[in-house]
Amino acid sequence: MFRTVLTATDLLEGSDAAVRSAIEVCRRNEAKLLAIHVLESSYSGIFRQFVKDFKTGEDMVVSKEYEERTRKTLGVKWAATLGPYMNYDIEITAGVPWIEILRAARKDRADLVVLGPHGRGAEEKGVARRTGAVGSTVEGVVMGANCPVMIVNRTVQEEKLAFRKVMVCVDFSRSCEYAIEFAGRVANAYNSQLLLFHMFRVTPFARYFQTKLEQEMTNVKKRLHAYGEKVTTSTECHCQLWEGTSPYLAIVDHAHQDGVDLIVMGSHTRTTSGEWFVGSTVHEVSARADCPVAVVTHPQAVWKMDYSQAHENHERRTR
Repeated sequence: MFRTVLTATDLLEGSDAAVRSAIEVCRRNEAKLLAIHVLESSYSGIFRQFVKDFKTGEDMVVSKEYEERTRKTLGVKWAATLGPYMNYDIEITAGVPWIEILRAARKDRADLVVLGPHGRGAEEKGVARRTGAVGSTVEGVVMGANCPVMIVNRTVQEEKLAFRKVMVCVDFSRSCEYAIEFAGRVANAYNSQLLLFHMFRVTPFARYFQTKLEQEMTNVKKRLHAYGEKVTTSTECHCQLWEGTSPYLAIVDHAHQDGVDLIVMGSHTRTTSGEWFVGSTVHEVSARADCPVAVVTHPQAVWKMDYSQAHENHERRTR
């Protein structure tokens, strides 16, 4: 299903959860891994050309020799994590992380970008991380990526990366339609159970007549099932409607209780002057879920894939 997977880390180690998950996805799909490490300056303006030497901590101007030395060091550090997997490239570059990640993803035509929700940049700059929100690098990548972005905020067991149960969040927006299409393709490629999930918002301070509440829920359930009927998948597909007051809590709780391996969400919930913005629910779920969260940006993110090849690869892996 995935032919090229890009992952990025600001650590000169191969032990963070996003990197390990990206490697496992590549192994299962026989895909190429592109690992990028961005040398980010702790300065701004005219001093942005200076970065800290990863050995001495001294400020220096990035050179080709330094990039090559960093690449070799990273290769050695990652050797244990990569193991015998040899289909990978490591790229070292200097600049603004989200810009360089997007540049690399487009240049190498990545099918999937795998990131952690936060990096060390905030700590080094003395900026407090906001609870329930992904970092600025991830948000920048999600807003500009032309492929799905998978966010991994904790170590994932290898068997869960088989994506046996995929949950897609439905809010009836345009963005969620792209997410549903992508989730259906994942379900086909991995022979997964697919769950369409919607939280019916109930205002805690409002009073509802039972008949009106039931009628509204019936209407929403019909819309949800209509979405399910449009999904192009040969696997098992269910629709689930929950009542609640907080979408992200409902999504995270249901995914945990139902043993979901992958949550798929549309990234955009609103536009201003034609520009997309990442919704707060995406922030919260990505930062709190105990399974990977795939965020789909726009129609281009739902790429053309070879269904026959995807099924062939899956059958070969499961024999």
